[in-house]
Amino acid sequence: MYSDSPVSAVPLELIQEIFLRHRNLFHEPLHAVPAVSKDSRSINFVPGYGWIAVSHVCRRWRAAAICCPPLWTQLSVTRSAEWTSEVLARSCGMPLRVTASLGLNSGEKVDALRTVLTDLVRIQSLQLSGHVDAEVVALLSNPAPSLEHLILDHITLPTPADPNLKHSDDALINFPYFLHHDLTPRLTHLELDAFQPRLRGPCTSALKHVVFRHRAAGTLLGRPYTSPCLHRVLAALQHMPALESLAFEREAHAVLDLAAEAELAGDLPDVVLPRLRALRIHATAEECVAFLDCATLPALEKFTLTCARSSTEYPPTLAPALARTAQALPATHALSISRFTGSGFHRYMRFTGRAPASASAVPFGGPTFDVMLDRGYGRENVIPLLAGCLPLQSVRELQVESRAEPEEAAWRTVLGAMPNLESVAVVGQLARQRLPELHACVEAVLGAEEARKEASARRRIPEVSCCSSKSGYA
Repeated sequence: MYSDSPVSAVPLELIQEIFLRHRNLFHEPLHAVPAVSKDSRSINFVPGYGWIAVSHVCRRWRAAAICCPPLWTQLSVTRSAEWTSEVLARSCGMPLRVTASLGLNSGEKVDALRTVLTDLVRIQSLQLSGHVDAEVVALLSNPAPSLEHLILDHITLPTPADPNLKHSDDALINFPYFLHHDLTPRLTHLELDAFQPRLRGPCTSALKHVVFRHRAAGTLLGRPYTSPCLHRVLAALQHMPALESLAFEREAHAVLDLAAEAELAGDLPDVVLPRLRALRIHATAEECVAFLDCATLPALEKFTLTCARSSTEYPPTLAPALARTAQALPATHALSISRFTGSGFHRYMRFTGRAPASASAVPFGGPTFDVMLDRGYGRENVIPLLAGCLPLQSVRELQVESRAEPEEAAWRTVLGAMPNLESVAVVGQLARQRLPELHACVEAVLGAEEARKEASARRRIPEVSCCSSKSGYA
């Protein structure tokens, strides 16, 4: 860059601020992951370091980048321990956000990760996936006083050659060890994906946001894998009184084996989460019922549920479990009912509710409830089931998105659950053609009922219209 260029007059501090924003907004293309050599000159091809190309424009920009410690605090572990040491040095002791995707054959990446973990006291956020060796296990037994955010994704642990060692090595049995010995005093966010450690001890009492996720099946990185145990999850939740958001995500279309059925039929621990405001469940209907039956959630403000049947009928306990959970939710002002096709045979029906725009009790944004049920069998039964257990008494606006409108019996149930309904909007390709049929159906259902009431007690028949696209609350 020439010295007389207008850009050369821009202060270094402003250039550094631009670089920081560029790094935060930069998204590495998923396909642009060429092989990386140990030469740090190739590091701009590594996911997480694509932004570094700006430092190659000129010497001044390079100096601005190198002398900006915050720019180097988001560290992606590469195959070069030398480059990792350089990034650590450039970050000048500032808190770190570390991502390490080790894979099955971690090789040189593990060497670089060891370099990072020797500075564990600086790590504020750690996302770790893949196979970890014994040295990494040992390093994660040290104090992590700055750690606030931890993600363990598809972790596999070393198998000791001596079978007796597996039962005597505390750091391996209780990996990550620092979770169990008050070594992570600031940890508030924990996400476990296809990995379920033993959660106990002081760390759990400070957690505010937890995710238990498992979408894989059968094997994990070539090894047999057992999906999360609901009993163990509930037992861990008993020690998380400060929890504000929780996600429990399983494969919703899995066929429960005999062991899982026995667990659900057994004596599961009860859980009281007095501060929980947001709950997300993705699992089989049987697991959803078991979870909701065991959980007391007095402060719940947002509820998301997706479930499927493993048999031809939903368990009869699903509706009471949903109704009990929904009692604490804010009043629903707008409701959206939609049908759509999922993968393969599974077709879902979705009920989405929102509180009035002025309601300040919903801190997370989005709907107050978002419930999706697989309607593969007896699809018309899903509408009465949901209408009967969700809080719909305050609904003023209803939006329906479907190629085929519900039958009259289903409409009767839906409209009966919403005594204050003022308007119905139909969305979809066939909305305009079906509008007269829908209007006649609503009038037939409500007209016959209201005619039998005293004039003063009759409700107004809601207006029916069509929309070309979803509204803001759908």
